[in-house]
Amino acid sequence: MTQLQTKKAYVGIPEEDVSGITEISYIAQDKELLIINTNEVLEYQIFNSQGQLLKSGTLEKGVETLSVSEFTPGAYIIQTHENNQNQCYEKFVVY
Repeated sequence: MTQLQTKKAYVGIPEEDVSGITEISYIAQDKELLIINTNEVLEYQIFNSQGQLLKSGTLEKGVETLSVSEFTPGAYIIQTHENNQNQCYEKFVVY
């Protein structure tokens, strides 16, 4: 089973004041999926370790599933924000 490694980093906002992602997990079976549980609608962007934008979109409130099956093994960052405010960065590794 593939493991997810994450590290939160908030930009200029105390962690206790940030809402948004409440849980993030990564699974690999037939597909590689990023499963994200949010408590509000958020915009997201996924970058590779060179800073290239690979995927972007909107996460609806609740549980959302993003396919990362097209990603090669390596480290990635998902940036989320609400109305270009309260930016949050999560690191995840695809094995």
